[in-house]
Amino acid sequence: MKLPDTPEEDEIPEITEIDELQTFIGNKKNKIWIGSVVNHWKPGILLWTIGDLEEIRFAARSKETFKHLWLTIKCWHSFWYVSDGYAVYPCFIEPEDHLVSKTYMTRVEGENTRLRHYLARLHRAYFMLLQISQNAPIFNSSSAPLS
Repeated sequence: MKLPDTPEEDEIPEITEIDELQTFIGNKKNKIWIGSVVNHWKPGILLWTIGDLEEIRFAARSKETFKHLWLTIKCWHSFWYVSDGYAVYPCFIEPEDHLVSKTYMTRVEGENTRLRHYLARLHRAYFMLLQISQNAPIFNSSSAPLS
């Protein structure tokens, strides 16, 4: 089964919310950011990308990562693109189409909260499996057979 590259015609949002969240993989030294795009009127993440934290610190790399999202988003021709004012967005979104409003971003912030919840559960499961594997005896072909 092949997933579509773009949303179905009836899913193309009139109001697109764009946001980024920071999280980590394994330990807090391995920080990443996840850029997400949602339809203001419907639940679910329509489009996302992952970049490392260095990209947020260095705008040129962050622009390059967001550019890949923008090439898809701009084809939707939404009436408004709502964001939190991250410095990269005005480089791509025309001022008359860009609404900078943290209070109007309820859908994307809700999706990000849910995503953080699932990532935290995944993180806990990772550490639980890590502890089990460290405490469990290791058997391999060179181990003595159990009697």
